[in-house]
Amino acid sequence: PKTPSAADIEQLEYLANLARIAIERHRTAEELRLSDSIFKNTSEAMLVLDINGIIIATNPAFTKISGYDASEVVGHHPVTFGSPRHDRHFYDAIRKELHDNGSWRGEICGIKKTGEEYINWVTVNTTNDDKGRPFRRVVLFSDITEKKKHEERIWYEANYDALTHL
Repeated sequence: PKTPSAADIEQLEYLANLARIAIERHRTAEELRLSDSIFKNTSEAMLVLDINGIIIATNPAFTKISGYDASEVVGHHPVTFGSPRHDRHFYDAIRKELHDNGSWRGEICGIKKTGEEYINWVTVNTTNDDKGRPFRRVVLFSDITEKKKHEERIWYEANYDALTHL
């Protein structure tokens, strides 16, 4: 066996580095495909917001729930599609919670493209950049209108007489 020369070792190190880069790119591409698949196929609506709260992306579940296509909402603030039953103080409280804790969870009423009001269970999380500064907000929500109606009916039946409605 021949001892490799310095040029051979340098060539091997170069090729090993290329292999490492190729493997890392393959892993990154797989992660992107997985993330894209989850984003497109989840049953929960997703909005991605910039740090100022402007919508930059939506998923198909958002369109299915709200009736709005991405092209109709990208560039707008989600409040634009909210119910008038929430006032400025409500949204200010959400912004404060996001600023203080980076996340918020609760119910928000929205307006579908058809004009119908609906109730969402919403989770908002903040993602940070490489320096730890807030970068994006990810909003997940699901329509809980029917669940709320069912709960109200059960409460009514448990608390009111069926015959007299007292």
